[in-house]
Amino acid sequence: MRCKVVMACLSVSIAITLVTFGGGMISTNYPALLRIYRQPQSERTQGPNPALGLKWNEITEVERKDAARQTCSPHSQSEHNGFKTGDSIETILGRINSTDPNWTKKVDNCYTYDGKQSPIPERLLEKRQCQKRLPVAIVIGVKKGGTGTLSRFLGLHPVISITREMPFPGKQVNASSITKWIQLMRFSSPFQLTMTESPGFFHSHLTLVFQSFLSSSVKFFVILRDPVDRAISEYLHYVAHSNAPKDRPFDVIYKNVRIQETFEKTILEPGGDIVVSKFTWLGLYIIHIQKLLNLYERDQFMFIDGDAFAKDPYPTMSKVEEFLGLPKFYKRSHFVKSKTKGFFCAQVPERPDFGCMIPSKGRPHPNVSEDVLRKLQDFYRPYNKALRDQLGLNFSWIYKKK
Repeated sequence: MRCKVVMACLSVSIAITLVTFGGGMISTNYPALLRIYRQPQSERTQGPNPALGLKWNEITEVERKDAARQTCSPHSQSEHNGFKTGDSIETILGRINSTDPNWTKKVDNCYTYDGKQSPIPERLLEKRQCQKRLPVAIVIGVKKGGTGTLSRFLGLHPVISITREMPFPGKQVNASSITKWIQLMRFSSPFQLTMTESPGFFHSHLTLVFQSFLSSSVKFFVILRDPVDRAISEYLHYVAHSNAPKDRPFDVIYKNVRIQETFEKTILEPGGDIVVSKFTWLGLYIIHIQKLLNLYERDQFMFIDGDAFAKDPYPTMSKVEEFLGLPKFYKRSHFVKSKTKGFFCAQVPERPDFGCMIPSKGRPHPNVSEDVLRKLQDFYRPYNKALRDQLGLNFSWIYKKK
């Protein structure tokens, strides 16, 4: 049964990926996409999908067999696919004596933080059992939703050793690529939770095969921002990182995404319909989340209101401690609002290596017409409402109207 669930999910996931990124930008039936996830599992792989225009047999036999082989293997706490997953979060936290006045120094002892972050000498790394380990918790998205800042603030906690902006292990997810991926992680002590930030995990079909190599108790952080603002931020990010001319109108392809001279032209068809592209697709949060909930339990996820986090990160970081079961560390004084940017910076005496995010964070948004903003809000509204109805999320932007 588990294989059928995973394979059904794979069919939808790959098909959607092909529609979204396979060719030109096309419009599609968005309510029909959402209904896919409400169908019985057995119906999701039968015949052509009217919402996607793709058939199950259009997924290659290699992809089908590879996913079945990897995702349906025995799923134990300590080892699966012959790959050791390491200690559980509960086991790691059970080693900590938080009543010790010096517990923070004894826990976080693989690096020094004298102005910059540096690993201790190799002989001490070995003595303190500092190793590169498989993550037990991952910040998986959403891109341009605040993942970078969240990861930075998570890394300030002495029990967390987090590696930022880690891409997927590769197009081929196997024991070899996972081993190489682990070697890119930060060192962690036996008292620390190894974490990473991999926004691609949120929407990639590779999540299905990646599951086989993670602990069955892995935790996920998903920070969700108003999808309209998120789309604008990603557009600006792509413009800034492309070779698009800054002094004249442009129309370029960057990382298989078409970027035009304005946000409006990029996300709208000539007739005024919303374009299905990377900018708009990621904001259909409920579709991606439902795919993940086919693989993991609801209590393995912490969903964070990105807008509320940007206004005041302290309440969120306190809830993070509760979610992971961490010893209390964060204080309100650790978070100070920047007078120039308006965003929060960190002020943690134990961590002088980090203060504010890089200057490019928080780019000013262009003026977008009220008509376009209203059209985007209408477009996202049923999906935002599904976050409330199906997941019980009560984020302020869900009810937002332009």
